[in-house]
Amino acid sequence: MGNTQSDEEEQLIDSFKEGYKDRNMAKWQGFILSDHTDLLKEKEQRSLEHSAKEKQSLSVVSDFLQRSFAYGHQLAIQLDFIVNGSYEPDIIGVVTGYENELIYVQTDEEIVVVDLSLIRHINILSAAKWFNSDVP
Repeated sequence: MGNTQSDEEEQLIDSFKEGYKDRNMAKWQGFILSDHTDLLKEKEQRSLEHSAKEKQSLSVVSDFLQRSFAYGHQLAIQLDFIVNGSYEPDIIGVVTGYENELIYVQTDEEIVVVDLSLIRHINILSAAKWFNSDVP
């Protein structure tokens, strides 16, 4: 009889070990102070430093700007100047107008005025599909 009881205890312990999944850092997340989260955010931002992209010619830049203005394509524009040792984040938006050497780019928050001579690199961003293409 003592033998069956020890078998049951072993089964309980074994099932506990197999069923328990450690949440690692998630269980300690509540103990992180706001100072720690600020440091983590700064570290993440430093790791995302913007590297230099290929310098494009004026004709390539003009072509991308014209396509954005005519067809409403969203652009990622890298400017050709460095602040605190790295390039500024890309300006993401759509060209809404131009005047002489000034380009007006509508971002999510505001309209940004960009000097044409400061543009280093432009990419056209691909639009996310918002519809199901399988539907007839």
